Order: sequence, then C-alpha cells, then structure tokens
Amino acid sequence: MVSRKEDKVDFDRLEKELDDAVQADQKYWRENDAKLRAVHQKVATYDEFRCDHTRLLSLFCLHSSL
Repeated sequence: MVSRKEDKVDFDRLEKELDDAVQADQKYWRENDAKLRAVHQKVATYDEFRCDHTRLLSLFCLHSSL
C-alpha cells in the first residue's frame, strides 16, 4: 500500500527539472543558430567560426568590464 507521504508531488523538484529543461532547450537553439550563421558567413570550418566567435566574445567581455 502506498503511504500518504509518497502521494505528494515535490513541486520544488518539478520546477527545477522544468528550469533545467528550458535552459537546455535555449542552449540548443542558441548554438544551432550560431552554426547556421557560420554557414551563411561562409567560413571554411566550424572551428574557424568558433575561434572568431570566441575572439569577439572576449572583446565584448573586455569592453563590458570597463
């Protein structure tokens, strides 16, 4: 027989799982969009795009910290 305690839904855990899933989905689409932009920029390889993107991100971070 199932006790009353086991019947309860842990809403905090459920909310965390939902937040994690939403963040993972956002990350997927952000990275997918970046890959599609790389294709349209006609870079030779994804690694070339990634290096350029990393360099721009570093510059942005440097500028933001000033």
